[in-house]
Amino acid sequence: MPHISLNLYPGRSKSELEKIASEIRNSLAKSGGWKPTDISVSVGEIGPNNFEKEVRDKIKNDEIILTSDFIK
Repeated sequence: MPHISLNLYPGRSKSELEKIASEIRNSLAKSGGWKPTDISVSVGEIGPNNFEKEVRDKIKNDEIILTSDFIK
């Protein structure tokens, strides 16, 4: 039922992306009480020159719960 959308810089292999997605999914399952198979994860790659703009274009400010040095 939950879906996680992850955006990051390009450069990781498919197996690295799968490991990251799996660990995020398992963490959410543990903290939220879902089965891991209830959670889907998508990964988008965005270059560093466009990162903040593209993320901001996709996500409303009030949907960002935790900011970072890259998205404030």
